[in-house]
Amino acid sequence: MLVGNRTMDRKRMPWLRRITNFQMSRVINRHMRQYIADTQNGMRLYQTDVISMVKSESKGFAAESEILLKMDEIGIRMGSVPVAAIYGNERSHIRPLHDTHLFFAMLRRYLRKSKIRV
Repeated sequence: MLVGNRTMDRKRMPWLRRITNFQMSRVINRHMRQYIADTQNGMRLYQTDVISMVKSESKGFAAESEILLKMDEIGIRMGSVPVAAIYGNERSHIRPLHDTHLFFAMLRRYLRKSKIRV
C-alpha cells in the first residue's frame, strides 16, 4: 500500500490542516510498527487483494486512520510517495471538533480490540 505524502510541500497546506495532519500522524505512528509521514492523506494506492483484508468500522476521516492501523497489524507493508499539496478556494470538509472526537473514539475502540499493542 502506498500513501501520498504532502510533508515536503507542507508550507502550501492551510495552517489548520498542517497542525491537524502533524498531530494525528504522530498519534497513529505511535501505534504502528511502520512509519507513514502523512497518515491523513487520502491519496492511496492499494493492491487489489489487500482491499478485502481490512474493513473499517469508522466513518469519515477516522476510517483512513483505522485502515492504516489494521493494515499494519496484519503485516501489510506500507510506504509513502511524495505528492503536491494543491489547495484552491474549495472549502474543507474537515469539522475540527467532530472529526477529532471520531478519530479518538476510533483509536480507543481499535486499541481495546487490538491484539498487538505497540
